[in-house]
Amino acid sequence: MEASLSDAAIVVLRWLTAVFDNRDLAAAWPLTDEPFRLATAQSWIMLETDRSDVSAVDRDQLAARLALVEQPSDSLWAEFAGWRLIRWREVLPDYVSAAELRGAVSGEHATAPEIEQVWITHTETNVVEGSPIEAQRFLVRHVGNEWKVAGIGGVLPIPGWPPGETPRL
Repeated sequence: MEASLSDAAIVVLRWLTAVFDNRDLAAAWPLTDEPFRLATAQSWIMLETDRSDVSAVDRDQLAARLALVEQPSDSLWAEFAGWRLIRWREVLPDYVSAAELRGAVSGEHATAPEIEQVWITHTETNVVEGSPIEAQRFLVRHVGNEWKVAGIGGVLPIPGWPPGETPRL
């Protein structure tokens, strides 16, 4: 199946397999763009500021450790990763989170010179040219010589306190 897909689509499908099928955010982290990793860590830290083990450490340093490609690099990784996996499962359609329902729509479109869009839809979707379909968009960035998942939906995360998003691409 992967042979007919773009490299960007293959990365998204591998990322989804790690996140949803294997429930292993650490395995998906190397396939994730650095600003997306950092903003994701920052969003969790902002939600957990009332906890003594989170508020007792420098939040910039904690976010940097949680955003490292090699995980787990912090004792809070398991809690952070568990929260993130649950949250994505709650907000994304079942055809994204369930392997048996997941399919990639061909025809990825360049959004910017280094950004491509990959569309995930239900495997039973009847694609008819000119007709709308329900799909979840992923943004993928070309970094160095590889593609990395850079955002979910039509926005790219912007790290910060609080993390933000670009306007819809």
